[in-house]
Parts: sequence; structure tokens; C-alpha cells
Amino acid sequence: MKTINDNGLNTELQELYLVNKQWLQDLEFLDTELRFLENRFAESFAPLMSKNNVATMKELLMAATSIDKVNLLLKKEIHSFLKQIEGQLLKQEADFGMELLERHAQLMNEITEIMQAYHLVKSKVFKLAQKALKSDPYLNVSAIG
Repeated sequence: MKTINDNGLNTELQELYLVNKQWLQDLEFLDTELRFLENRFAESFAPLMSKNNVATMKELLMAATSIDKVNLLLKKEIHSFLKQIEGQLLKQEADFGMELLERHAQLMNEITEIMQAYHLVKSKVFKLAQKALKSDPYLNVSAIG
């Protein structure tokens, strides 16, 4: 027989599941954003190449590649975690350890870190573009955006 407490735990597990599903959507969006930045480099940032910008561009591309790798790993971890939550929901048992909540908190921290890293890279990309436009007023603005 299910108790009110059991129902409450089931609700909590469902909330954890939904939050993690949202994280997967956020990481898919991050994929799209990374592809956008990579395309900007490949198609439009060639005019920005100068001796002063090469090191910065290389650093930004390496950072974007690193974020992409972490993103892929995080998506796999979240899929695995979702399966673990699904298993708990199917068992309909109130008995699950703190490791489930600790893992959720760890994933939340990792997602926060990757999003912060991405926003930093994106900000640097746009600052680089602005710097290049200021230094060369004849630069083809349409080529950048």
C-alpha cells in the first residue's frame, strides 16, 4: 500500500526527471549555438585574421572544442541518470539513496559550468569582432554577421 510519503517521493522523482529532460534540451541548444560560432569562424571571420588575432582565435576555437566535448559527455551522463530515475519510478519504492540527489546536484553544477564557459567564449568572439571592426573601418561588415 502506498503512503502519502511514497507519493511525495514519487512526485520528487518525477520532478528530477523533468528537470534533467530540460537540461538535455538546454545542451541540445548549446550544440546549435556552438555550430553557429564554428560557422562564423569558418565563413566570416577570415577578414579578422591578423597577427594580433591569431592567438586569440586559436584559443577561442580550442575552448569551443573543449565545451563541445564536455557537452557530449554531459548528455550521455544525463541520459544514464534519466534511466536511473526511470528505474526508481518503475519500482515505485520510496527507498533510494542520497547518491541520486548528490548526482543530480553534481550534474547541475557541471551544466552551470559549461554554460558559463560557453557564454565567456561567445562574449570573447563578439568582442574580437568589435575590435576588428574598430581597427579596420573598411572591413566588410556584412561578412561578419
